[in-house]
Amino acid sequence: MRIISLNVWLGKLKDPLIAFIQREAETTEIFCFQEMVSSPSNSPEKDLFSTIAKHIPGFQGFFEATQDEENGIEVGLAVFIKRADTIDKEGDFFVYRTRNSMIGNDGRTMGRNVQFVEFPKLGKEYTVINFHGLWSGEERLDSEDRINQSKKLKEFLNTLSGTKIVCGDFNLTRDTKSLAILDEGMRNLIKESGVTSTRPERYFPYEDKFCDYILVDKDVKVNDFKVLQDEISDHFALLLDFE
Repeated sequence: MRIISLNVWLGKLKDPLIAFIQREAETTEIFCFQEMVSSPSNSPEKDLFSTIAKHIPGFQGFFEATQDEENGIEVGLAVFIKRADTIDKEGDFFVYRTRNSMIGNDGRTMGRNVQFVEFPKLGKEYTVINFHGLWSGEERLDSEDRINQSKKLKEFLNTLSGTKIVCGDFNLTRDTKSLAILDEGMRNLIKESGVTSTRPERYFPYEDKFCDYILVDKDVKVNDFKVLQDEISDHFALLLDFE
């Protein structure tokens, strides 16, 4: 099975992004996107979620909003999964503040939700978790809010049976307590792989270039894991092939 996780940067590089998704859809079962935009009625030209859905009709898409903007645009998380796969459950919950909690234009006050999809595959039960962690400016260090959001997410993970995979833009550096909470009992593929960055230099010219992660249960057989170098966002996409 193949998963791609990517912060799509609100679709600011939409044309190369769509081309990338179409190309990868041929061999991918699940896409997990952060900073997704949906606006089916008021601003269809900005409705990235529906645009992607039209270009990969073999997938079913699920969108979970984090913040509703005044212009009718919703920002949040999205999962696209091949239609041939059966979905047992899909939903979301908040680990920081609530939906529509942003004060003015201060992104530090925006709520943070976690999207999950549960499905059976080849006799096993899987839960894929799509997560975009709290943003507080350029620093991605520990804070009380970040530690609390990790604890809430970990509590959810501990309720799950079957195989768990957590992916997304965590907005955390590698050596934080907040990340260590999530790492417990899991394999952190970014740390294992020794990659040097998950951010393109062109769009993120800062020293610490780690935001994005994939964590898997220790019994997951990883066939391949890589950070794809396509410049389709201010983040690189993460690719996991596993069984």
